[in-house]
This record gives sequence, C-alpha cells and structure tokens, in this order.
Amino acid sequence: MIKSDLGNLRTHLETLSLEVKNVMEMRDELKSKLKEVGNVIPKMSEAILNLRNEVSEGKKEMNLHTKNLLKALSPETVKNMVRNELQTYDADKTGRTDYALESSGETATAPRDFSIWGLTDLEDEKPFSFGTFTYDNTGPPLQYFEIQVEYWILLLLINVFVIRI
Repeated sequence: MIKSDLGNLRTHLETLSLEVKNVMEMRDELKSKLKEVGNVIPKMSEAILNLRNEVSEGKKEMNLHTKNLLKALSPETVKNMVRNELQTYDADKTGRTDYALESSGETATAPRDFSIWGLTDLEDEKPFSFGTFTYDNTGPPLQYFEIQVEYWILLLLINVFVIRI
C-alpha cells in the first residue's frame, strides 16, 4: 500500500513538474510577445510625432520614413497581429494552437446570427440596437463585427440575442 501511494505521489509530482514547465514556457513566450509590443510602441509614438509635426508645419506630403511607419503599423496590421495572438492563446488557453480543434471545424458552438443591444439599466424598455450580425462558420474562429449604428450615451448593460445557431 505504501509503495502504491508512493507511486501515485511520484506520478502526480511528474505531472505537476510538466505543468510547471509548461507555465514557465508560456511565461517566457508572453515575455517575448510583450517585448515585441514594447518595440512597436516607440515606432508608433515616432510616427504620431512625425504626423503632428507635418500637420502643424502644413506639409502636404509625408516623408518616406513616416509613410513606411504608418504602413507597417496600419490598423489592419495591428488587428491581424492581435487576432493571431488571441487565436493562438484562445485555442486551449495554453498559448499553443490547437490544430486538432481547428482542423475538425469545431466552430459549431458559435451562434450564426445574433444581435447586440445596449440597455441603460435592467428595466430599460427601449434598448438600443447596435445591429444584427452573422458569424461565418467557414471563416477564422475569431471574427470582428463593426457596429452598424453609433450610440454615445452611457449603457450599463450589453445584451447579445442569439437569433440562429
């Protein structure tokens, strides 16, 4: 019985050791990603400063350096970087892509058609519709949806209404 207990403890210890190793690897990967982001921020700040200077000086043409910085840091580029990182992390919360899940097309849990409503409180009788949206099951798992109508009043609650799965 003691040998059995020791064997179980050894097995649990090995499992914990592997989990600690995985967490440490994930921590190192996150540090690396943060360092990458940290390297991008000064470039963005420089681009913004150059734009301010050019606008304030009334220049009609941007210099080549500023154009290249803006192209490299376009909203679409940043959006793609964030999407890729979130998709990798969200695969199974380990920071590693879950190829088995994606290759099997496991996006069936996502609602196909849905609408988003804003409410000022729980008793709001006239909620505000931000729009109706469709999730593309053949597209990437992480998708963005532009709101169809802007609303500039403080809303305390957001309601997602699933129309069709």
